[in-house]
Amino acid sequence: SYIPSDIERVITSVSSVWKTLKVPFSPSATSRNLITNLIMAYFGDVPIYKPNVLYKGIKAFVSQDDTYKALRDHGLYKHTYSQEELQGLAFMVSEKDPENVLENILQNAIRIFNKPSEFYGFIEDMSKTIIAKNALDKGASTIQAVKAADKILFDYSSISKAVEMGRKGPFPFLTWSAKILPRLVEYSIKKPEKFILIALALAIASEVARRKLGISKEDEEKLKPDYLKKKEV
Repeated sequence: SYIPSDIERVITSVSSVWKTLKVPFSPSATSRNLITNLIMAYFGDVPIYKPNVLYKGIKAFVSQDDTYKALRDHGLYKHTYSQEELQGLAFMVSEKDPENVLENILQNAIRIFNKPSEFYGFIEDMSKTIIAKNALDKGASTIQAVKAADKILFDYSSISKAVEMGRKGPFPFLTWSAKILPRLVEYSIKKPEKFILIALALAIASEVARRKLGISKEDEEKLKPDYLKKKEV
């Protein structure tokens, strides 16, 4: 198999640091990730509006029961965004030399820096478990359940050469866009009613919030953070 050079690994690490600062270190990005996961699960016909569906998936994940172990052994948690996009510093974490104080400081700093990524990955893994558990409860095999979760929340290890080159170059977040856009197009064609329902729910929530706060739509636009004003993905 291909072994990246030291230069490639350094470039990957720099990209990983930047992505970590932009995503897991951002509370808004982390919360948007959770909301997006739930919406995509809804589009994928997972009844996330049923508390029991959420409970069973979360319980399996947190308790790491037999269902979790079967899904893990079939690779459910190996190809997530956090594993594929945010682990560029992992190769730098090794066994510490107790005599090397500077190395110990560096290793501990890297581990602390990776904590937000681990939490981001926790949310992603839990979301996939909810989807896979629901599929299992409907009679799917473990392999089918893993495939269902990977379809809805993506297998980040399966990308084209063009996307791989792009994410290592000027488009670091290209993988996510390349994964979600085809799925949204598919759902908009096959399940337009779900898009309409989400749009209506968001419009109603915005109107209720504006009335509670006593502001107009123009005031709301002025109060939006820059990332929303620029409509960044």
